[in-house]
Parts: sequence; structure tokens; C-alpha cells
Amino acid sequence: MEERLFERVQLLWCRFQEVYISTAENISSEVKSALMLLNSLNKSTSFNSNNCNLNKSRDIEFIHQLIAQTTIEKQYKELMDYFADIIKSRPSSKKASLGQVTTPFPIIKEIIAECKSIKSTQKIPETLKWLDVGCGPGFFISWIMIQELIQESIKNSGKTEKISANLHDIEYWHSLKARLGAIDIDSLSIHMAKRFASMILLLLIRHEGWHLSHEIIEILPPIQFFAHDFLDEKSPIDGFKPTIIVGNPPYIFSRNLTPKYRMELKNSCYSSAQGQFDISDVFIERSIQLLPPNGVLGLIIPEILLSLSSRRNIRRILINSSNYIFIREVQETFQTANVENIELFIRKSHQQSDPMLKIEKTNIQGETQVIFEGNKIKPQEIEQEIEHNDRLLDLLHIKNESKYSEIVEFVERKFYSINEWNELHPQQPIFVFRGVELSKKGVIIQCTNCGLWMPFSRKILKCKHCHRPISQSIIPTKIIHERLDFTNQNRKKNSANSVQKFVQNFPHEKKKLQTDSYIDLEYKGIQYKPLERYHQLRIVVRQLLHEKKICAAEIEPDTMTSQSIYNICFPSVFKDEVPSLVKNLRSDLTADYLFVTFSKGKRLFPRILLNILKEIPFIPKNFKHI
Repeated sequence: MEERLFERVQLLWCRFQEVYISTAENISSEVKSALMLLNSLNKSTSFNSNNCNLNKSRDIEFIHQLIAQTTIEKQYKELMDYFADIIKSRPSSKKASLGQVTTPFPIIKEIIAECKSIKSTQKIPETLKWLDVGCGPGFFISWIMIQELIQESIKNSGKTEKISANLHDIEYWHSLKARLGAIDIDSLSIHMAKRFASMILLLLIRHEGWHLSHEIIEILPPIQFFAHDFLDEKSPIDGFKPTIIVGNPPYIFSRNLTPKYRMELKNSCYSSAQGQFDISDVFIERSIQLLPPNGVLGLIIPEILLSLSSRRNIRRILINSSNYIFIREVQETFQTANVENIELFIRKSHQQSDPMLKIEKTNIQGETQVIFEGNKIKPQEIEQEIEHNDRLLDLLHIKNESKYSEIVEFVERKFYSINEWNELHPQQPIFVFRGVELSKKGVIIQCTNCGLWMPFSRKILKCKHCHRPISQSIIPTKIIHERLDFTNQNRKKNSANSVQKFVQNFPHEKKKLQTDSYIDLEYKGIQYKPLERYHQLRIVVRQLLHEKKICAAEIEPDTMTSQSIYNICFPSVFKDEVPSLVKNLRSDLTADYLFVTFSKGKRLFPRILLNILKEIPFIPKNFKHI
């Protein structure tokens, strides 16, 4: 499979050159020869004769469309998409082992532009030296190359010159190559990065109408590529000495690394590779080690770096090594990866200091909002800001983990938990129970030995009641119906008493539940829970955290629920307070408290710990009926 992908990339490159040369105007024979020489250099792939015509017509058509695009940015995005499709065709296991996911073009542009902006604040200007870590197909470093060349082309150009004289100087191209580097452990990625950079550069040359010498063409692209492990302490990248590091490092949790490689990292000099860690943490630490004082790092990384206790080491490294930290939250970054992301930027400090911190949020529409900017957080700000900012917690976490105590103190000062209420008001208790014990699909089977029913599962080998073996030939029965069928001849005349309204699940946005589903009550052995519980005043909780908030709603009286839902039953004194209590449970403030005291950013479901819900303060202490 890998060999075929090598061939596919090389064939695309050969076809690109053929179309490029055949459609170019005023191209010299020397430049043509130089282009053909580019084709032969580093050509380690010998084509299988059966594959020479593979996708040829499609490739040729794509290249013609690519050349016809009116801007270099449109050409860049189209070529990116083509190479990204090649990456997608790799086996899933291979991509997972490399943590390989391509970065969207808007994110690439944002990170590069922000790194330049941070660097521009220096009093003493310096020549920028870029390194793309975990470069993949080279999308970051190639765009940097394009930007450098466009900037150079207009910098010193005169009225009679179309481009800067430097672009005709081969020494400039050698100096540019000394300032651009990319590293990846994957040989196919390096191969793709070289071809991608060469193709987009030739498109730029053609688009701008530059007439370069064949000596310059022969050394393209002006990027140093390192086929090596970035985390190897003996990597040749040490001699490169970048001033800016960018990229999308792999996201691989430590348990998913090979035992040998995991042990190598744990035995290395990286303090972030201890306990449970993500390899992206180690990429951050390695990058900080390589950067000089005032060097800038810009990465797209998982948001959980800000929250999980297992990421404490890398957060301390960030705090202790930086004089400026900028975090930009981004929405729906990767279509193929189920992970929330941030853009992380730091400027390395000369010595340990209290860094300036900025946090910015970007919504799906691309609108940005500065959530916080400064280097101090005053305690009195907590009460004012926390209700409006569901990410203040992350700010506190990365800045100073001791600030957590202020959030906890505020919530516990203002609200009772269920346990606290019950201690103070034993005559008017609140209790919590889970609903009917069913499988997700609400299907049940009957034991042929004892005659009792139980939730159906393909893994069931014995009856949960009599513990005898169960025949695999038993036909399951549905217990939940979309609508009540009063015409069913098998029901008794008072069939309305043998069914009940039922909620199996509900979405987070629902604050008040109504249902058209019903559950049969006639099956002995099913744990329905006492029916009188469902008659009481209730709030239901499906999930302790969903998008960092509690999933809670009001529910109609007499409506039963599945076991995946918590039922909070209130005494009658709360009759008029249920809507406000639902609002409290769903609030950012309560979610932040739960985040601090229990979840630490994990996605948690109600089956984990029943008692946690009883410990969350959400009942106002100034409740008027007390």
C-alpha cells in the first residue's frame, strides 16, 4: 500500500511537469532540462508498468484546472485537497500510529500570521528561521515559503523591475533554504512534502511571470527536509536552530504508543513524558528546548492540555518557559478527528517570569472575542466573570491552579448540594434514582427456564434471575413503542394502565421534555423501579457533562425513564422552583464547579458515580420556602 502511494505521488509529479512544460510560454531549453532534472533527483521509486497509466486522465485534468486558477491561494487550497486525499487513502491503522491528520488551510494561515505578529513586537528585528514539526505533506512550511518569496518579490523591486533582484541571485535561494526546515518521522510524508513544495513553487513562478535561471530551478524547493524523529535527542534538527516553530504535532495518547517507544520517551530528558501523557505534550517541550530566548512557538493542539491533571507537567513547562502565552479556541477544526482544539502560541523567556496571558475564542462563523488579557487575576473578578465565561476555568488552570479554590468557595457559599439539603431538612428530602434497567435499544428476552424477562444483550449466556444457560435462539421482544396502540388485541381492556410514557434519551438543548414513546409494564423480571417515584416532582439529568455543561431538563409527571437518566425527585415545596433549578444545573457556573471538583475535562456519563450528582451545589441558600 505504501509503495503504491509513493508511486501515486511520483506519477502526479511527473505528469505535472509534462503539463507545466507543454503549456508554458517562453521557457528556455535550459529551464526545461532543469525541470526534468528535478524529476530524476531523489526519484527512488521505480514504477510498476501496470501503474503507469493509473489515474492518468484524472491527474492531467486536475493539473490543467490547477494551472488555470486565478490566484496562488486558490491553487494552494486545491493542491492541498488533492494531497490530503492521498493521506486519507492510507490505512487507518497507519494514520493512527502516526497521529496523521491534515490541517485546514485557514488554521495554517492563522498560525503563521500570528507567529509573525508576535515576532514583530521585538525591538531588535532578526531574520526569521522557520521549522515545521511533524510536517506531514508540508502544508505549513510550503505556505511560509510562498509568503517569503512574495514578500521578497516586492521588497526591493523598482519601477523598471518586475521583481526584486535577489530572486535572480542563487545565493538568495541558498539563504532561503537555510531558513526553512521541516521534519517528519514518516518517509512518505517527507516525499509528499518535497513534491508539494516543488509543485506550488512552480505554480507561483508561473503565476508571477518570474523568469528564473536553470541554476535556481535545479535547487528547488528551497527547504531543508529532515526524515527523522523530532523527539530523538540526537536528531540532526539540533543544528538547525529555528527562531519560530509551527505545526500540527501528532495527537497520540501514551497508552497507544508502542511499549518500546513509550519507554524510550519516559527514560528521556522530557519531563512531560511521565505518567499518562500525549505525544503532543512532548513535541511542545522539545520545541521549547530548541527555541532561543524570544523564539516563538505556534501549534494546533488538543484543548485538554489546559485541563487534565495528567497535563500538569507540560502546563508548568509553558508557564516557566514563557513571557507570553496566547490561546485561541477554534471550533470544528478537524472533520475526521473527534477532539476539541486550541491554537497555542508562546514566546520563550530569557528566565522564569510571570507570563502575559491572552485567551481568545473563535466561533463557527469565524468571529473572535478576547476572553482575557493580562498577567494577574484578581479574586473579586471571579464572581463577576464566571457567569459569562465558561472558559474562565481554563484560564485559571493554566495561570494558577490554586485559583480553583476560589471557584469552589464561591459556589459552595451560594448554594446547597442535595446532601446538604437533606441534612438540614430531613422531613423534606430530595432523592435521586436511575430509571428502568434496559439496554440502549429497549429490547428484552424471556428465560425459558424461569419465565422472567431481562434486557437483551448478545453477550448474555445465563439468566440474570435463575442463572441457568439461555438459548441463543430466543427471539427478542420490543418493550418500547413509538406510539400507543390501543387496538392491540393482546392487551387487556384497561391497557392504558399497562403502559406508561417513557424517555430513553434527550438532547442537551431540551429544557422541558415531552414524549410520544411508551413502555410496556407487563413483563415480570424487568426492574421498572417503584412507579410512585415517577409521580413525583422531578428534574432529569442525562449526562453530567455535555460540551462542558450538565444536560438537565424538566419532565412531565408519570413519565418513566431509562437507567441512563438520573431522576432527581423534589418535595412539593419546590413546585414553583423547578425551572430555576434546571437553569442552575445547566449553567456555566455549575459546570465549572463540576469540572474543577470531579471531571477535569473528561466526558463523563451518569452511570459513573451516582453520588457525584448529590454533591453538586445548585439549590440557592436563599430559597424562599425554607
